[in-house]
Amino acid sequence: MKMSRILFACLAGAGLLQSCAEREDAIQSEISLVGSWGDAWGEVADVAVGQDVLYLAANQRAGVLTFPLAAEAAPFPAGGAPGIDSLYAPGDVNYLSAHLLAERYLFLKLSTNLLVFDVQDPYQPRYMRTFFASGVNEVETVVEDGTAYLYYSDRSDGLSLHAFPLDSAGLPADSPARWFHTGANPTTDYVDTFLDYENDGNDLDVVDDLVFLADGRFGLKIFQHQGVRMPMHLSELATLRLPGDALRLSVQDGLAAVALGSGGLAVVDVSDPSRPYLRSVLRPGGTTLDVELKDDHAYLASSSKGVIVADLRDPSRPVPRWQHEGGYARRLHLAHGRIYVADEDEGLLILADPLGAN
Repeated sequence: MKMSRILFACLAGAGLLQSCAEREDAIQSEISLVGSWGDAWGEVADVAVGQDVLYLAANQRAGVLTFPLAAEAAPFPAGGAPGIDSLYAPGDVNYLSAHLLAERYLFLKLSTNLLVFDVQDPYQPRYMRTFFASGVNEVETVVEDGTAYLYYSDRSDGLSLHAFPLDSAGLPADSPARWFHTGANPTTDYVDTFLDYENDGNDLDVVDDLVFLADGRFGLKIFQHQGVRMPMHLSELATLRLPGDALRLSVQDGLAAVALGSGGLAVVDVSDPSRPYLRSVLRPGGTTLDVELKDDHAYLASSSKGVIVADLRDPSRPVPRWQHEGGYARRLHLAHGRIYVADEDEGLLILADPLGAN
């Protein structure tokens, strides 16, 4: 009788037929678990993925741990830089993140500092220096003609940019020439800072000459380089207020996905960066803490709801397709046909990407 009522409803008219089809499309499938490592329970903050290894950023007792990717079914750390609290204590797991540059340098963001490690030997990361001491929120890198440009958003100083040579062979650790544009320490042109905006910057993405900023309670901000990348002169193209605090973002093919914490996910059309507009908001439950775009899909780290993959092929109607539920997903990274997850409850999770390899 119950099945008959459902069939009757679905056959009652074109509108209901569409409704039933949409309901079926929204059914979530489980994302397969490939492997996990949970010996740093409650400590895991972020993961950075290279060609052959991944780096796990954990709290002060664990530091940076290196895992060989070949052992993904039973991951176990084979090296790293433990006990970095002897340098600067990371403190709260909420403030840690990791960023890998050109398989050469690993940037570990703490609550107020950015530590730099040489990872040419990935199993024995070598501490280089503290890049700066300020209210750094997040970093992004661009490499052009052998020069690396490090952007960072800072609670005190706004948007800043460092330039340094990728090829620093023969330079000793902590050499100023390694990190500063002219080799002097400091100089007036090694960093340029753009201050003139409401500053609550959490995360940033750089696409060509555009800088996208997840600016917390102030929403999404878009800047554009005027002229060369260095020295940095930015103009503010647009600000879009969002229904929640902009925590993390990912930009691809004219679309920006912005993690809004308890507000869910904002999908923003940025095809005209001077006139961004909100296409939709997806509220998958939990707290959306991280997002990464791939092939018109958004991968979400949604705290107690785990990892959710949402279909954005129609940006005005995002639909959750796949989910791995459980734990407390904080950060994620896509590579090698896998979803690498920093989970505060379950540690490191390696999931099979339902969309396949990149």
